[in-house]
Amino acid sequence: MKPAPNIVYRSGLLLFMLLFCGCFSDQDPLGSEVFNGNLAVSSPEAQGLDSERLSQMESRIEAGDYGEIHSVIIIRNDHLVLEKYFRGYQRDDLHYVYSVTKSVTSALIGIAISQGHISGTATLMLDFFPEYEAFENDVPEKHLITLEHLLTMSAGFRWDEWSTEYGHPQNDVTMLANSGDWILHMLELPMAHDPGTDFTYNSGCSVLLSGIIENRTGQTTATFADKQLFQPLGIDTWGWDSGPHELTNTGWGLHLRPIDMALFGYVFLNQGRWEGEQVVPAGWVQTSTAVHIDAGSQNDYGYQWWRFAEGSSVANALATNDLFFAWGYGGQFIFVIPHLDMVVVSTADNFDNGTRAFNFLRDYILASVQ
Repeated sequence: MKPAPNIVYRSGLLLFMLLFCGCFSDQDPLGSEVFNGNLAVSSPEAQGLDSERLSQMESRIEAGDYGEIHSVIIIRNDHLVLEKYFRGYQRDDLHYVYSVTKSVTSALIGIAISQGHISGTATLMLDFFPEYEAFENDVPEKHLITLEHLLTMSAGFRWDEWSTEYGHPQNDVTMLANSGDWILHMLELPMAHDPGTDFTYNSGCSVLLSGIIENRTGQTTATFADKQLFQPLGIDTWGWDSGPHELTNTGWGLHLRPIDMALFGYVFLNQGRWEGEQVVPAGWVQTSTAVHIDAGSQNDYGYQWWRFAEGSSVANALATNDLFFAWGYGGQFIFVIPHLDMVVVSTADNFDNGTRAFNFLRDYILASVQ
């Protein structure tokens, strides 16, 4: 989704030196071959992909057949087999990843649970915000909303961010972004459904996760992310927008390099491990990327991660429908395909049609597997 005009850009701290061990690791073969941010490179053929098919995809992207694509990255069998940038973009350029932010935030929730900051996903939403003793529309249903309902976007709030354009004064995201207190704004929303009964895509639910992390860890979500996720992965260049009261925007505010998006996806492909360290709990990787609710339009939803529903065009192109993905407005994607040992990243400015990557993923990348 588009950034609101009152959101302030915040860049992460730069870590100037990062050296990785050059020896091989049985558990993390890709990580063991990283030096100063460069992944081990292999030809597509050496990792079982048809380079001619991939070259055809690149030509179509260059021709504009898929709109404004900025990058395509493929990791296969622990090797970087394709890293292409288009329309003037380069590896070190930060990209606004919009709602890919939500999937990164989900990982932070899992880390916070594993460290004991949060007791579990059954914890009631209002237990995280004791500072809000009174708020409008305090109805019994709100006292039943849990962390899991926020993660699965089934909290039941009356919310609509898809019927009007982002930035429109009647769009719920615009109203949230223009409010002076994002947490209070969400708590005061009217209810439309009982918690857990209906999926409604709601970036405000994801923003509430920022308040939960901040209240339970005593740090902003951006600071917690830097210490617990970005630094362990060697991600030293990033930005994260914040809202009122320096609340980290966990709905749509993260900026990453596409190559670091691929690294994040690779960590999830490898059950949360990187360089011999369990960065994200393995159980959380499994739970957060599993199907938890029907999201409609041939999609399912986990804990801030998407899945293709059975019978969808991409699912039909897979031998095993185990693909899960992070999806940001305008065509920002991290696709993780466990049975193919593959991660695919694409970034774009396709605000008129953000699903174009589905087509070249299906018709070229999946079709290139030999």
